Formats: sequence, C-alpha cells, structure tokens
Amino acid sequence: MFPDAIRTRPLFDATGAIPLSEDSTLTRPDGPARRHGARARADRRGHRVGIASLAVAIVSAVIAFLAWRLPVPPEPGPDGTAPPSTAVEGTRAPVATGGATTPAAIPLDRLVVQSGRPNIDPLPRSIADNPAYAGGIAIACPTNQNDDPIREIVFSLKRRYLDLAATIRPYTPEDPAARAEVILRVGLRQRDGSLRQVDRARHLGATSTTPGRIAATVDDAEEATVSVRCEAAGHVLLVGTATPA
Repeated sequence: MFPDAIRTRPLFDATGAIPLSEDSTLTRPDGPARRHGARARADRRGHRVGIASLAVAIVSAVIAFLAWRLPVPPEPGPDGTAPPSTAVEGTRAPVATGGATTPAAIPLDRLVVQSGRPNIDPLPRSIADNPAYAGGIAIACPTNQNDDPIREIVFSLKRRYLDLAATIRPYTPEDPAARAEVILRVGLRQRDGSLRQVDRARHLGATSTTPGRIAATVDDAEEATVSVRCEAAGHVLLVGTATPA
C-alpha cells in the first residue's frame, strides 16, 4: 500500500519508551532557571568575599597608622626599672609661650623733675659709691626758719607709672637721732583741667639708724610731690623706683 522507499519509525521501542534520534537532545523544562540560580548564588558569594577582604584591608591600614603615630613604650631595663624617657620621633616639644614682660622699674634719679630741682643735691661723698644708695636722690633739709619750713620736689608722671616706692634714709651727721618726715602727694587731673592734690603716703620718724618707707599707687596721677621736713640740718635720702605702666 505504501512505497518501499518510505520507511516508518516506530512510536515506541521494545521497552515502551519513545525512541530518540541520534541528533535529538532531551532537556528538562527547568534546566535554564536552575543554571541562572546557581550563577546568582555564586555572584553573591563573590560579593561577600570582596566585602570581607575590603574590611580586613581597612582594619590593617588603621592598625598600621596607629602603630606609626603612637609611641611604643620602651622595654624595662635589666633591673626592672623603666628607662629614662626620650623624645619620640615625629613629635614636637611644646613651644613656650611667654607672657608680657614686666617693664623694668625706673630709679628715682631718672624721673623727670618738674619743679624743685634746686632742692636736690648730689649724694654725700661718704655714701656716693655705696651700691645701697644707687639711683637715690638727696633732698636738702629745710633750715626750719619761718620762710623755710619744708622742701619739695615735683615729679612729672603723666599717668605713665603704676606705683612709686622709696626707702627714707635721713643723713644728719650732727644729730643721728634727728627725725625726718616725708609726705607723698599726687596731682589728679580734673574735668576742668585743674589738678587736685591728694595725700597718698606719709612717714614720720625715720632716722639715720632707723630708715622708713613710703609707697603708693600713682597710675592716675599727673604728678607726684615729695615734701620733706627735718629736725636737724642735713639731707633726706630717698632710694626707690617707679614702675612703668
């Protein structure tokens, strides 16, 4: 009924299975999906490994940086005591910050005498070379006559000094027990331009053997007046300084 040239392939083989040709391939319906899932899992594992490697690298870098910056404590000596400290390379010693320097005090013999200079004599020859009287001034004692009860000198300060202090040493060779009185008065500038005189210090009772002392603030003073009274002829020596503002 059919030509011999037409050959038929049986639908089932002797075992009952569908026969396959030599060039045919049997694939499972879910084969490509399973291969895609395996590839995704492999990618995730690789990503996790990369993150872990990066974290290890960061931690290693931090440790290396700290080891470079922080000093390593020296090992103890043979007797167990710590060795003397040494400077750490890469660090700088603290820089000393000097505050404002205090101006040098000005001796009384270098202050500007505004008036009364004739009342200042050179230091007596017997003490002129004594370092204890360096920078001092010698104010001649008054004669204690009615027209000469007191001697004064006036220093020009111009509010350029903070304070003024001096040791009082009377020099009365004829009467070593004679006493002297010293008054320090300052002139304060008023709004109308006048000066108001205010006593700032007073000392009574200094002698050749018992010196005295006066001290006062003068930062608000335009001038300072030193008044001297004596019980005997001679000089009153003032040895002291004024502190610049």
